[in-house]
Amino acid sequence: MKGYTVFNVEQIDGLPNHYYIKPEPVIDPAERITHADALFAATGADIRHGGDSEHYAGDSDHVDAHL
Repeated sequence: MKGYTVFNVEQIDGLPNHYYIKPEPVIDPAERITHADALFAATGADIRHGGDSEHYAGDSDHVDAHL
């Protein structure tokens, strides 16, 4: 059985750039909410905010979204 020493890429200096993970750009929270609101509005679903849990209510065909 062979053994190998393994390092995380962040522990190694001098590797080509394609080995390093590029951080994803941070999106302004207000912009994320706008995109989410547009997405959910486009579904046509009846989404109600409030209550104490998140669930789909099949009897009245709506989604409860806890705040």
